[in-house]
Order: sequence, then structure tokens, then C-alpha cells
Amino acid sequence: MENAITVKKLSKKFREQANSKSLKEFLLNLSIKNRPKNKNAQIFKDISFTIKKGEFFGIVGRNGSGKSTLLKILAGVYVPTSGVVEINGRLNPFIELGVGFNPELSGRDNVFLNASLLGFSRDKITKIYDDIVEFAELDGYMDLKLKHYSSGMQVRLAFSVAIRAESDILLIDEVLAVGDAAFQQKCFKYFDGLKKEKKTVILVTHDMAIVERFCDRVLFIDKTKEVKVYGVSEAVSHYNDVNSGDKRGENPFRKTPARIERVQLFNSDLDNTLIIKAEEKITIRLYIDNKSNEKSLSITTSLFGNDWVKLIDFDIYEAPMSIGLNEMEIVLDSLPLNSGKYSLIFGLYGKETQYDLYDDLTVQIKNLNDNKGILIPKYRWAVKAIK
Repeated sequence: MENAITVKKLSKKFREQANSKSLKEFLLNLSIKNRPKNKNAQIFKDISFTIKKGEFFGIVGRNGSGKSTLLKILAGVYVPTSGVVEINGRLNPFIELGVGFNPELSGRDNVFLNASLLGFSRDKITKIYDDIVEFAELDGYMDLKLKHYSSGMQVRLAFSVAIRAESDILLIDEVLAVGDAAFQQKCFKYFDGLKKEKKTVILVTHDMAIVERFCDRVLFIDKTKEVKVYGVSEAVSHYNDVNSGDKRGENPFRKTPARIERVQLFNSDLDNTLIIKAEEKITIRLYIDNKSNEKSLSITTSLFGNDWVKLIDFDIYEAPMSIGLNEMEIVLDSLPLNSGKYSLIFGLYGKETQYDLYDDLTVQIKNLNDNKGILIPKYRWAVKAIK
């Protein structure tokens, strides 16, 4: 069977103050919240694999392993440090949905703007406009400015526009799995259609149920170990084994000179579980022991659903840190999410390295209104030294 994508000895390093090497990379970097990058951070090295035409190919791995970076290289957004990527066919990346959307324009105007960026003529957009609105379930909202849309509404509209693009190869990031259950099922039906049409699909995801349902083969990325293509059942088993071993005491970051000693949620760290209502203000306190030589550290915050779909992702860059123990307080105005249990993960970064990963916290939310979608909550933060 003919290859759709061939990757040979692909490597990627990030360096500080690197210039964007393409217009697409520059535009995406305006909307992507980049992690602090090491001066010579090796994301992955000498990756080689092939993807057959008509194959539904998964890419999985732990956070920070380089999955999304690899996808952006395949899309031409990032330029590899070394190696070769051969693309055989027209490629459409669903990586950063809604790039090019303008919050001051109406939903209708944004459809025409975004679809034109995908190469559609105005006449073509007019013909498919009603189908886009129907799929997004936004009839009656299209004359509102986009800034008045919920995050879930924006995702539905962006996805509905993106799937109209004609292509042979689709690159899909995990962002497509967010949203309410009904819209997720609509996305999955779309995936079913792609499989029936023998479209080549590359999917980055944390959801092993999606891997088992759709994927033919899976690339597992582990930046500290072997990068290998597996069969589906073997990949799922390997993924679960790797993640089940990621306990607090076994974390390799625990021996570093800067670490998150403790996290206190809503003034109570009972069983590392927080039970809240959606409209409640949430206080998070991180106790950070800084024995490094750095006077500022960066903190990433990510919240995942029980299927490991990322729902919250925000960064605090270069927070001032004293030598010794520091208390950082983060206040979130609310968490408008569905009822359920969520996993909360914090990363601690310096200018040239990741120091710690704190990942054994659970948030349980109840009594919610029906708000869905990717969330960047309003938040405030402050740091003080503890003598």
C-alpha cells in the first residue's frame, strides 16, 4: 500500500528567541500558549515511521512528550531541526481551531473569513453556509459577535468550518474531543465517515477509547525512551502501564532543585480532592521550594476530564521566587464545566528546564449549569516568600 506520509530520522529542538520560519507558524504562535522552552531542549530525536494511505493513525504519549510538536511539523507549522517529512497528497491540519477568527465580528462574518483562509470562494461559502451552521448547532446566534460566544460555541463553529476543507490527509489534535456529549458523538460520526471513505487521518489524543474505536496503528512517544509504532491493543496497554506508574513518589522530577511541595485546594487538601459548585470562586495554593539559582519560575495549569481531554490550560510566566519556600495563590473566578471528576496537573519550569510535575489532584464538580467547551478561566495570582 502506498504511503501517505513518510518520516525519516526526524528531530526537533527548541531554542530561546527562535524566529518563526513560516507565516503559518507566526500566525499560530499568536494564539498558542507556548510553554517555556529550553535553550537547547530536545523534544524528540531520530523518529522514523510511515503512515499508509487510508490509515487512521494515532499518536499518543504523556504530556510534554512532543505529540503536538510532531503534528505541527507534519503540518508545516514547525520546521524540524533535522530529518525529512514526505507528504503524498493534500493535507488539512485541524490543530489550532479558529485561527483567523475575529472576536469583534459576528459568527456569520467569521465563517466567511475563516473559510476564505481555507481556500473557499465566496460563492462556495454561501452554498455551504447553512450546513456549517446546522452542524455547529448555532442557528439564531450567527449575528452575535464572536466575543459573546461561549468557548464551546466557538469550538463547534471552528470545527464545522474546518471539516469542509477538501483534503487527502487530515491532522487532528485532541482539541476536537471537547464539548458536550452530543457534539462529541457528532464528531465521532464524522470520524466514522472518514474511515469509510478511506481518508488518511492522524489523530493526537489522550483518550484510549477513541484509539480503540478508530485507530489502525499507534505511534507512542516517550521523550526519555523508545519511540515506536504499536498495534492498537498493545499501544493502549503500554499507555496505561506508563501512566499508572506516574505516582507522586516515583516522579523523576522530584530530585530537582525546584519542586512543588504541596498544593492546597479551596483551603482544604483533604484526600487531594476538591468538591465545588460551578459558580464558586476557587483558591489554589502552591507551596514551591526553590533551591535553584533562578529568581523567577513559570507554572502551567492543566485540567483534564476523565477521558484525558484537556479542558483548561493556562500559564503563569516568570513568577518571582525567593530562595527557599514560596506560597503562590491562584484564584479562579469559576469553573463552568459539566458535573464530574477532573484531574488537575501543575508543571514547574525554569528558563531552561522543567523542574516538577504535580499530578495527583482531583476536582469534583456538581450542581452545574450546562456550559461546555475549552476554558481559559479568569484568574489572579500572587507569590510570597515563607520565612
